[in-house]
Amino acid sequence: MSKAQTKRETRLDGLNSAAENAKGWLASIEEMLAEQQAEIDNRGASDDDGARRRIEESVLSVQVRSGWYSPGRESREDADPEEYEILLTTGGPGLRIFGRLNEHCEPSSAELQMQDWGTPWTRYPAPEATLLDFARVFWFGE
Repeated sequence: MSKAQTKRETRLDGLNSAAENAKGWLASIEEMLAEQQAEIDNRGASDDDGARRRIEESVLSVQVRSGWYSPGRESREDADPEEYEILLTTGGPGLRIFGRLNEHCEPSSAELQMQDWGTPWTRYPAPEATLLDFARVFWFGE
């Protein structure tokens, strides 16, 4: 085992309940995306409303934020969102999908992050393509 693997496993050891939560949610996300694709395959792209609604209702909140700006020089109101957060669970354990938005307010990156009481957000290994498919169900623009 490499030093990097050992360090990563040590960091995740203190987050056992958070890791189990993330593992369960990742399986649920994959199921919801499979249901959505099945609806599209069976009825066409315009008929994925049931699966889309289940995805949208599964999360606690969807938020965006813009980057750094200079007070007095730039208007915060003119700032386009640069990052997003899809909050899946709170407390101990907490779980979110976090990423960057492109110039069209579409997700361009995604990572699953977990935390437990008193711990910082820590990346949980998950396929970025799956997380992006999930995140792209949501609209992050105004």
